[in-house]
Amino acid sequence: MMHKTHVANAKVFDEVEGIVEAYTNTMGVPDADGDIVERTAFDKSIRENLPIPVLSGHDQGRLVGKVLFAQPQYVSGDEYRLYTRMQFNMDTESGRDAFSNVAGDFVREWSVGFNIPQESDVSREGADASSQIRRIGNLDWVEVSTVIRGSSPSTATVSAKSADDEKRGIASHLTTWVEDAWDANLMRGRIKADAAQLRQAHAWVDADGDPESRSSYRFLHHQVSRNDKTGAANIRAVTSALASLNSPRSAIPEGDRRSVYNHLARHLREAGRKPSELRSEDALDSAALDTANAASDTARRRLQLAQTRLAINHKTVTAKEQ
Repeated sequence: MMHKTHVANAKVFDEVEGIVEAYTNTMGVPDADGDIVERTAFDKSIRENLPIPVLSGHDQGRLVGKVLFAQPQYVSGDEYRLYTRMQFNMDTESGRDAFSNVAGDFVREWSVGFNIPQESDVSREGADASSQIRRIGNLDWVEVSTVIRGSSPSTATVSAKSADDEKRGIASHLTTWVEDAWDANLMRGRIKADAAQLRQAHAWVDADGDPESRSSYRFLHHQVSRNDKTGAANIRAVTSALASLNSPRSAIPEGDRRSVYNHLARHLREAGRKPSELRSEDALDSAALDTANAASDTARRRLQLAQTRLAINHKTVTAKEQ
């Protein structure tokens, strides 16, 4: 089995669930072994092999987690990176130890293990064996490991946050984005009652609610396909969610608003947009008071108008009787 390694700044999203996001392999550019892994090389394995095991140091006796989701993401020029979302097994000591090493930045590189199904999946460029480049067009992805050093450049862990940092506010994650028309009811209807998918699509969950119920979640902003797969963040939905968060009707605990804001604002920044500032609790209270006063003034004016009309009608009737 072959191994390719990538330097990584992993990001931990949820210590309770052991969720980590990382770039686990570089594609499209030569690695330290003189190989170029094509950006589509992992596609078949991603479709057919998930969940893929996460190991420590390629040791099959140290299974520490599983790959939940993966996709190539464009970087620049010919370079792509394999964005990977993993769940470490926090019920085992080895899983907790591996997670702690990633979260603490003690281990910063990742390595993928794979087999080459057929000789035709590899092509060679160059006549000189010492400088020959191999292009790997298809591979059988077997596992991914935390390692000390490997051959694939620019691997990085991109997310690893503790449960104390992110409780009800769901941590953000690297993803693609779109700016299509947004139909929240349609997207919500496509989501199955599955806690993992609900968390992927929303920015907040009620910790006291049913994690399998849609009613426990707020700030939906991800596309959901017809076959109920969670996809890109929708910028229009993100903007609308931020406006809702900054309104007096946001109706979530004040302590959760900052983490929800960080989640939504990150999507906007990744799309090259500048998010609006998070309004303070005092500002929201002031806005709510202004709204209430405006509503009271409007109701008072309507009452005065109705009384005036009633008085005019009364005078008209009296005049006719005389």
